Amino acid sequence: MSTVYVGTYSQRGSEGIYRLEWNPENESIHLQDVTPAGENPSYLAIHPQKTTLYCVNEIMNHDGQLSGAVSAFRIEEDGHLRFLNRQPSLGGHPCHISVEPSGRMVMAANYSGGSVTALPIHADGSLGKPCSHHKHPGSGPDPLRQEMAHAHSIYPSPSGKYAVTADLGIDKLIIYKIDPLHERLIPHGEADSAPGSGPRQTAFHPNGKFLYVVNELDSSVTVFEWNEENGAASAVQTCPTLPGSFSGTNYPAEIDIHPSGKFLFASNRGHDSIALYSIHSVNGTLFCEGHVSVEGRNPRQFNISPDGKYLFCANQDTDNISFFKIEEDTGKLIHLPARITIPCPICITFLS
Repeated sequence: MSTVYVGTYSQRGSEGIYRLEWNPENESIHLQDVTPAGENPSYLAIHPQKTTLYCVNEIMNHDGQLSGAVSAFRIEEDGHLRFLNRQPSLGGHPCHISVEPSGRMVMAANYSGGSVTALPIHADGSLGKPCSHHKHPGSGPDPLRQEMAHAHSIYPSPSGKYAVTADLGIDKLIIYKIDPLHERLIPHGEADSAPGSGPRQTAFHPNGKFLYVVNELDSSVTVFEWNEENGAASAVQTCPTLPGSFSGTNYPAEIDIHPSGKFLFASNRGHDSIALYSIHSVNGTLFCEGHVSVEGRNPRQFNISPDGKYLFCANQDTDNISFFKIEEDTGKLIHLPARITIPCPICITFLS
């Protein structure tokens, strides 16, 4: 059995963070419980020791401040979540969260605030007050979406030495050095994306040599060479996320790499599909192998099971999760008959 958590927006009757049980023996899914988690408990992250779950509360006003929030929950032995505490994110609409590998700090990206914030993790898993905060300057060529910085994600690098933020509003990757001992994010460098591309989410290759970025505004994926020693990224290739025959509106959302390092997946909102790419084993470049329908609308986020056998996709506008089996040799996604309704699902994460 596998425990799966689903973050949601507080719409259409959503009650918080949903806990599911996945049975790989018969490939079935069952709802276990729902934990109230404040307003819009959207993106989730689990502590490396799997003792605590954290979520962003994607709001603009927390406790009278122009800020979103970050919440902490203890994971009980049976998988149930117990609320610990909540702290401000120091920026509006935090939309992504991660835990740096040492487990000492949580890092959040504030979309409306155009900033990133780190919060210390106490011994009991609860969160301290924000310990590091950086606001990004600048804007981009799209006057509607890039009028200012919009930090959309923050991920630690493979060794945990650096954190990379994709900022949709300024077409940049902002790189920070992680200093967990002194509870700091230290500005380190940046890498440019194409003007108007709108970088949204990132994924590091398991070998640590490549960094992949899905771009929301021009429906593309960019491959960067990544130097873990000096924390530098250099673009080498950009590929479309859409088939050439599609001409409608589309906004890619999520990107992830199979644990084998052979395949990359990216979601399309509009085309409502997941694009599959094979990854060159030497230079990390991509070749698109095709697209599969998510059987829903607005695939906001997806996640691959730790064993690499399954992919679960959260379809925000149709209140459903799509379940796929991943073919080991080809990466092809095969629809499974499992079905479950979750109001306004945003993010899926696996505990086990």
